[in-house]
Amino acid sequence: MGEVKEPYEGGTGSLLEVIDMMCDVTEKLADIVRKQAVMIEQERIAGAVFPADLSEERKQAEDDLDRIEMKLRRI
Repeated sequence: MGEVKEPYEGGTGSLLEVIDMMCDVTEKLADIVRKQAVMIEQERIAGAVFPADLSEERKQAEDDLDRIEMKLRRI
């Protein structure tokens, strides 16, 4: 999974830049949720077990979003 760029590296660290970063991570989370929904539908079981790599992708995206949120609080 891609690394979250620091808003101050090569950029102004502006509010718009941080919001753009948050949008990117939110899109990743939405893609993961879509994949999970397809898997549940395919299995027709609401409590389907998801592959470890999908869970890891979700955790990484959530961690990215947390780091961006902390940066946003400092702007």
